[in-house]
Amino acid sequence: MTIIPRQLEKLRVKPDAIKIISETILPRIPEEHRGEFLQYALPPIVRMEPAGETWKTIEEILPDIPKESRSIFFEHGLNASLQHNPTPDQLKQTWKTITELLPQIPQKHHYTFFKHVLPASLQHNPTPDQLKQTITTIAHSLPQIPQEYRSVFFEDTLPAMLRYNPTPDQLKQTWKTITELLPQIPQEHHYAFFKLGLPTSMKMNQSPREIRQTWKTIAEILPQIPGQDHWRFFEYALPETLQHNPTPDTLKTIAGILPKIHQRHRLKLFRYGLPETLDKKPTREQFAEDARIAESYLSGNPNYFFGKLVAENFGRLKGTDRAINRLKFRKTGSTLVALGGKYGGRVIIRTIRPEAYREWEKAANDRILKDHVEPILTKNGRYRAYNRGNRIQVTTRYAGERMSDYVLNNPGQAEEVEKQRKMILERFKKKNIKHRHPHHRNFVVEEVQGKPLVRLIDFD
Repeated sequence: MTIIPRQLEKLRVKPDAIKIISETILPRIPEEHRGEFLQYALPPIVRMEPAGETWKTIEEILPDIPKESRSIFFEHGLNASLQHNPTPDQLKQTWKTITELLPQIPQKHHYTFFKHVLPASLQHNPTPDQLKQTITTIAHSLPQIPQEYRSVFFEDTLPAMLRYNPTPDQLKQTWKTITELLPQIPQEHHYAFFKLGLPTSMKMNQSPREIRQTWKTIAEILPQIPGQDHWRFFEYALPETLQHNPTPDTLKTIAGILPKIHQRHRLKLFRYGLPETLDKKPTREQFAEDARIAESYLSGNPNYFFGKLVAENFGRLKGTDRAINRLKFRKTGSTLVALGGKYGGRVIIRTIRPEAYREWEKAANDRILKDHVEPILTKNGRYRAYNRGNRIQVTTRYAGERMSDYVLNNPGQAEEVEKQRKMILERFKKKNIKHRHPHHRNFVVEEVQGKPLVRLIDFD
């Protein structure tokens, strides 16, 4: 045994502790785990400089820990229970509670319990009674969690939730809500739900009734989010919103607006527009007014462009009876700003490269193409295009909805739309006018006197 005390001396373990560790504790650790114990588990515990009485308490606890779980007990469980510098009596009471309840946790989950759940349970320094209630609630809730998601439940969901110090009632109500609503979430997204979506809801510190209402509304929202976006919805969009503690009524209002927003932009509402609005802590009346204005932008307007404006600027929109304000429009390439207020988002300012503007101007001056490209607005007979350093700032207007959406909604016009699209490309080639990205997404359609007019937009 001489090599063992030497290793302990290197860690500056006190002599009385060396005796307990080498003669009593170490022999009780399975031989295949002793190396891990000495290398990983012991150093952080020693750094806390526990008193000799604490080591004696550890010695008394150890027989109650299953042999196969002792290494992880030392590496994570015991380490976590020493963080708040408990007295030997407090430590004894804590571990008496844990060892009494441990049989309720299936053996195959002991590793994740000690590594993830227990440290999270202990971080708020609960009393033994509080700890008992928490672990009992977890054990009783476990059968409600589908078998295939229990690992991620222990590893990600529970630790994230416990960080927010929920009461046992909040945990209990959450599990009940989960089991009721899980069938409404497509099975392929259950993993993302447990790993990302569910833990975030505990940030809100809601009452059990509010937890139920919140998740009931989220379940109503979820079918309106495209299936391929569900992971991202749970990963960052929903957490961005929930961290601002929206009320169930707020989410209910959003659920009513969501179908009017193009499905490509629904995720953006939860990631950008809604969090930025909630960050200002609007009153109930203010939020209702924001929602009313958002619906006015969507009413009677094609879905894609205005859906994006609403999703990214919810809460910043102004009614058409108000002063002009600049609205965000996230995109790649050139900068685009839509003007809200009295312009209702229909007037747009693009900031583009000079060479791109020259091509746009050539097309706008062509006798045929002038009606088939994004219009440049004029003032006193001159184009509203101004030098801004190494860029040109051009004022234009909303030119129509995306061609693909128009054709989807008006299949009888598909042939005419395609005919105009080809004509535009041929005319560009004939006149040697360059457009960097003449793909389908840059073609829009506006109905003029009841007929489709195809335009090519976004020269930069």
